[in-house]
Parts: sequence; C-alpha cells; structure tokens
Amino acid sequence: MTMPIYEPIKQSRSLQVPLRGLNYHVRVWGDERDPPLLFLHGGRDASATFQFLVDALQERWYILAPDWRGHGRSDWTPGNYELQAYLAALDALLDRFLPDEPAVIVGHSLGGHVGTTYAGVKPDRVRRMV
Repeated sequence: MTMPIYEPIKQSRSLQVPLRGLNYHVRVWGDERDPPLLFLHGGRDASATFQFLVDALQERWYILAPDWRGHGRSDWTPGNYELQAYLAALDALLDRFLPDEPAVIVGHSLGGHVGTTYAGVKPDRVRRMV
C-alpha cells in the first residue's frame, strides 16, 4: 500500500538571505502585515518540516523558518557548528526581519535549544518562546 503524498494547504516561498558570510534559506508563509512568528527546526531537519504545523494554524501569521547552516538549502560551512554560531545567526536573522520588535519563537530540538538560550541571553529580543 502506498502512502498518499501530502499536498500543502498554505504555500511557502523561499528567500536567500546573506547572514554572517553565509547564504541562509528562509522559508516564508503568510503576509508581512500579519503578526510574525519564527520557527526554528531541529538537527538533521529543515524548515519544510513545519508545513504540517503551518497548515494546522487557524490564526493568520507571517511565518519565517530558516534552514540552519548546513541544513536544507542553506550554505554549509567547514566547521563552526557550535551553539555560538547558531546564536549569532539567530541574532542576525532577527536584525534583518524583526529589528524593532521582540520575536515569538517556536523551536524544537536544536531550534528549541538555540531559541531558549537566545531568550536567556537577550530577553528583550524575545516576546515568547515555545
């Protein structure tokens, strides 16, 4: 028996964003006028895995989901996959997309670790962390 192929309800678009010397792929859903929501994926994962969650949301959001360095469609780097590199990338991402407001962040696994650590280091940049 073959499993049916999942058809997304809400379509994403892709942005290539230069951050700290690397090109990061950022998957975006929704309208920029809607409240922003940042999704951070786990290790061995990518932004596309949030499609099911995005489709399940009833509220309107402007959702940003980066592929971490070396994941999905983002650039690889020879080394420097330490927590500090992820924190710096998140900070640059927030400077780029949400420079004037604290972020609402949803993260799992690696993304949860990066998000909660960032919220502890820069609490003024994070409104909520899930």
